[in-house]
Amino acid sequence: MSIIRIKRYLVATLFLPIAITAADSCKSNIDPRISVSHVSGIYPLVKGNTYLEYGAQKALSLGFQNIEVYLNPTVCLTRKKPSVNEGIYQNAKTNKKETWCNNRIYKDGNPDYNLLEEFSTLKLLASNNLHYAYLLNLPIKTLFITIDPVQYKNSAYSILIPAKSPSGSVTKFNQSQIDNLYREIYDLAVYLRSNFEKSSRTFVLLSGNEMDWILLGGASQPEADPDPVAIENAVLYWNTVQSAIEDAKIKTQNSKAEIYHGCEVNLLLKSMEGRPTATNNVVPRTHCDLYGYSSYDTTLPSQGFSRSKFVEAIKYLKQKAPDSKIFGKDNVFISEIGQPERDYPPFVYNKNAEARNIDVLIEQISTSLRLKLPYVNIWTLYDNECTHFATKSDDFRTSGCPGFWMVKPSGTLSDTYQMIAGSFPNLRQ
Repeated sequence: MSIIRIKRYLVATLFLPIAITAADSCKSNIDPRISVSHVSGIYPLVKGNTYLEYGAQKALSLGFQNIEVYLNPTVCLTRKKPSVNEGIYQNAKTNKKETWCNNRIYKDGNPDYNLLEEFSTLKLLASNNLHYAYLLNLPIKTLFITIDPVQYKNSAYSILIPAKSPSGSVTKFNQSQIDNLYREIYDLAVYLRSNFEKSSRTFVLLSGNEMDWILLGGASQPEADPDPVAIENAVLYWNTVQSAIEDAKIKTQNSKAEIYHGCEVNLLLKSMEGRPTATNNVVPRTHCDLYGYSSYDTTLPSQGFSRSKFVEAIKYLKQKAPDSKIFGKDNVFISEIGQPERDYPPFVYNKNAEARNIDVLIEQISTSLRLKLPYVNIWTLYDNECTHFATKSDDFRTSGCPGFWMVKPSGTLSDTYQMIAGSFPNLRQ
């Protein structure tokens, strides 16, 4: 992708037609330790395949300085229930000029949503894709990027842990897979550090999403124990990604841009029972820059929220996480936290439940900052769990959304956002 073409695109999309109200534009920045996820929202429908850029600009306009996005093969996934906005960033099943995906149909009738050849590595996806090029040039202070190798068929790939062999047993990653994983992460890290060498931008590469679910092959059997070989694969995966990033930083030692590796776990209650988990069996054998906690097992009221358990879980992960070269003992952060404005599950609107859940979320964020965690990442900008595509005419009761949102389908700001903005202003301005 030529630099000239990217620059033309950046100019052409500089003023995307997003709905920023006067109130939005006047918002003071939110505490820079707080970020928001922009992943797979089921609304709004954005013309021109600019959903990624649209949401990132909206988050910035709301005062968030830090944003999480996905950069991996899952951007081509479609939903089980047909929707008008297929793909995590409305980028699949669109016209050929806009889609990032192959959209081929195999002989067995199943679709192949692999990324197009020009985006066939993480570096190429970041550098050749005009939508990511636009995102990377926005004034985001810290960009959290959830990554997995695009060349997943030839690489160690965390989403495939455990990788099932024909015999039914878990297959250990081979050296070729590890080498391919290393190369793809290394090339991406070098690109980011080189392309933004004069900026003070920070990138946090999150390798894999919720390693405990990955180890178990999904969330359907939370009480199961992971296969020992899957645990070995996870250790090798995280350490390979960390080594690739560290080597890339040596290669680009004159760059001012920071880049860190984040490793995410999610079953801390189970870990504190002494069970085999990512926290107990993987984390102590790794050397990630940061360790993230996707914290729903101790934070959702519908799952028995306990103030003490949330704090205990954070402290437990801190005990298990090796000190970081950069962050020292303060290398644990909240990689995902959110509260629905409905009871969840089921999706039942209850004004008392809404007020309770928002109050709980504010308390959880306050607790995280009091414990000196460097980052707290909020789920999410646009709700990703609506039962159908929500339109502006949908109200709270008809949208089919649990209410994980900063912005509602109507375009109005949620009560959750209003409380976050009011409770956690940027005092360092």
